[in-house]
Amino acid sequence: MTPHHTKRRVGSDLFLAAASLLIAFVIWTIAKRGDTTWETYTVPVVMKNIPENIEVKLERKSASVTLSIPTRLRGLVDSASFQLELDFNKERELDDTRHWCGVEDFRPARKVDMDYHHLHLIANHLDKELSQLLENKFQSASISGGDVVVRGKLITRQAKPVFKTTGVLPSTCRLIDVRRADQHTILLTASNKTFEKEGYANQAESILLESEEIDLTAQSKSFKIPVSLRLPPDMEFVNSTDARLEADVRIETSATFDNVPVTLPTSTPGILLDSAPAVVRLDVRGPDDLLDALKPSDFVVRTLPFTTPREGETTPTRVNAFFDENVPKAVTEAVTIVSVKPNTVKVTSKESAPRPPMPRPTPPPERNDGVTSATEGGFSFLVPVTNLTTETLP
Repeated sequence: MTPHHTKRRVGSDLFLAAASLLIAFVIWTIAKRGDTTWETYTVPVVMKNIPENIEVKLERKSASVTLSIPTRLRGLVDSASFQLELDFNKERELDDTRHWCGVEDFRPARKVDMDYHHLHLIANHLDKELSQLLENKFQSASISGGDVVVRGKLITRQAKPVFKTTGVLPSTCRLIDVRRADQHTILLTASNKTFEKEGYANQAESILLESEEIDLTAQSKSFKIPVSLRLPPDMEFVNSTDARLEADVRIETSATFDNVPVTLPTSTPGILLDSAPAVVRLDVRGPDDLLDALKPSDFVVRTLPFTTPREGETTPTRVNAFFDENVPKAVTEAVTIVSVKPNTVKVTSKESAPRPPMPRPTPPPERNDGVTSATEGGFSFLVPVTNLTTETLP
């Protein structure tokens, strides 16, 4: 046999061997497929990698899963061999918890779709060889329902700012207080372990947050200023905008109101009263914005009760200042009348008011009927007039 024929013979044998191996592989594969069975299990649904500052509830505790597993392993596998795992960090539906997690109650995220990628083997009750074999062999056919709703609630505590100040106000001013310009509730979120570590295990207790220092140097009026709050370790603001808030710094100062008239009591009939001086000066203290809105007519200065002096006499009398009844209560509670200068006035009784004059009698009108009028002793009466003649009496 020539070398050429020998090479052809070898190539043919190799082809036949490869074909035989391929046929054997196909037969083995078919045989292996025939060595499986379909089984349905009720598998628990669990979630892992839950953030420590979130409480989670799943609306479904289990799901029905149909699997294809080797027949010879059927008696070694049950529902406890598998579980559906949801990874909090990998589910896109659970991103940005601040948009769906509740604060006071559990709120739902969008439904998380479950597929065979969520199905995991729990092999702690199987030996190593069987668990490896099962892990390589099982296939998921279907998951009933196919989705689960995740509900979440942030673990929170209320917080209250504590404002820190530095610097000294002018001597004429006094710091009343520093308060928040906006009074909405500030919430912090963290794990229960963190809150307990910082001494805030009690949910009803507010966490005190110190602010950056507010400089009062050379400030003479109330003002508002944004300040940052210092967070304790491992805590976050539920609302990130709360990290910086507006502080309302209330400063008390003084003001003087001149020419406030003294109100005298109603005069006794026939007697007129006058005071010297007729006006006084008031010194008041309070928040500068309230003082700027006041005017002299917002005050009433009255004398204390006194005995009305006789005509021409003078009596020294103390005076007190009050707010007019139309001034808002918020102003009267925040502003203080410090002094009245002078606090004593002299009340004088002027000359008595003259008595009204007696009415003078009105003369009657002239008459043309032969009767004329005459007055005697302030009384009017009529006198008849006779016709006179030129005849001489006998």
